[in-house]
Amino acid sequence: MKYILQFEKKGLMAYISHLDLQRVFLRVLRMTDHRPAYSHGFNPHPKLSIALPLSLGFTSDCEYLEVQSEKPWLTKDKDGDFVPVLKILNARLPKGIAFTAIYEKNAEQTKTLSALCIAAEYEMTVPNVTIREADLVQYLSREEILAEKRIKKTGKMELRNIRPLVYAFAVESLPDGSGVFRCKLAAGAQTISPLILLSAFFAESGMPLDVSEVSVKRTKIIFP
Repeated sequence: MKYILQFEKKGLMAYISHLDLQRVFLRVLRMTDHRPAYSHGFNPHPKLSIALPLSLGFTSDCEYLEVQSEKPWLTKDKDGDFVPVLKILNARLPKGIAFTAIYEKNAEQTKTLSALCIAAEYEMTVPNVTIREADLVQYLSREEILAEKRIKKTGKMELRNIRPLVYAFAVESLPDGSGVFRCKLAAGAQTISPLILLSAFFAESGMPLDVSEVSVKRTKIIFP
């Protein structure tokens, strides 16, 4: 059986790495009757994966863990939901990480969640900034937005046109003087960090930006 577990990542857990987070989930599953299945061969590995690795320092309301289990998870409530399983697993997770929902994966769907990701939405809060919505509309009206992007194969930073990877970009001004930037970006086969877009916009506008002061939260991962 395959299961999809939605989880949130908040607080100090934003600074736990992707690999360490996988180890946390593996240990928690091993402590219960919901152990993952393992691959065969000389070096067996657990059949679990996180759909779209989250950058270090980002928080999220909508991460997904895919698990292939040794046996069916039969513990359900009267409505047929996995609420008891959520309680069992969450009781063993560190503060800042919590499962919020569990689903049985359709047996006919052979692709992994990682392969199915097409886009993601983010919120970025920037202190002490005043940006007009019209400025972002004008920025997105162009056919080309150049930004430095690290190339996986070479590891080098190159100037690339990221406009085809940006689906939406908006801003809301808060009473405390902060600006909340919301964007929808490509994910999966082609992925872009929201900080790349934000940095490119600020550089184009001639405004300073300290990315260490920007808080980033992923609010949605989009599948077909």
